[in-house]
Amino acid sequence: MNSVDDESSSDDNSDYDDDAFKFMVLGFTLKEQRKSYWVHTRVDWEKHVTKLLHENRFHKRYRMSLKDFNFLVRLLQKYIKPNWDMSSRRCDHPIIAEVVVAVGLRYLSGGSYDDNMNVYGMSKTGLYKSRNKFLDAVLQCPELAIKLPSTPEQWERIRIGFARKSTNGIMRGCVGAIDGFLQPVTTPRLKECNNNPRAYFSGHYNTTGLNCQGLCDSHLRFLHFSVIAPGKTADCWS
Repeated sequence: MNSVDDESSSDDNSDYDDDAFKFMVLGFTLKEQRKSYWVHTRVDWEKHVTKLLHENRFHKRYRMSLKDFNFLVRLLQKYIKPNWDMSSRRCDHPIIAEVVVAVGLRYLSGGSYDDNMNVYGMSKTGLYKSRNKFLDAVLQCPELAIKLPSTPEQWERIRIGFARKSTNGIMRGCVGAIDGFLQPVTTPRLKECNNNPRAYFSGHYNTTGLNCQGLCDSHLRFLHFSVIAPGKTADCWS
């Protein structure tokens, strides 16, 4: 009786060893099939800037002068740490603050992800992380905070700014330029929109979205921004 049990136990162990061996072989096979990392060559930022200035295209590429760009970098630099973690396996150099800001500006101006990956020499993951680092830095920077004027003197400076930029000072009482846009979103679920998903469908744009409104001064600096209404809402009620 004992000998039969021993033989049965031996067969079970043999099956287990066979399964473990197959699993190990499968693991090694999958590991061999994985794509190897591509070694990225990070953009030489100084050379990149020199080339754009020579071609008189820096302002066109980043929507601002080099002086303003460097000022923006100085504002955001303390919120942007070099991405050594992203460069350890795929590149010998970190993604510096200038490149993070450049990626963020190109993203906000509609730049292609594929083009930016090639221009700045980074992976898709590196590009996404750089974009997020830029946006997070902007949100953390108090100098870039969106806020309405709080004193009569501040409102008066804004009024004077519009008057000076208008023909013959015709815009005498303007204290802000306001406009809106529809931010497309996926159709919300019933419990997310008080059982009224149709309120988010804009007939004008023929898509679902959120009504966004922005107010800026004569220097195009945002004073107020709101996302408080569904897409069907008229601008005057947002």
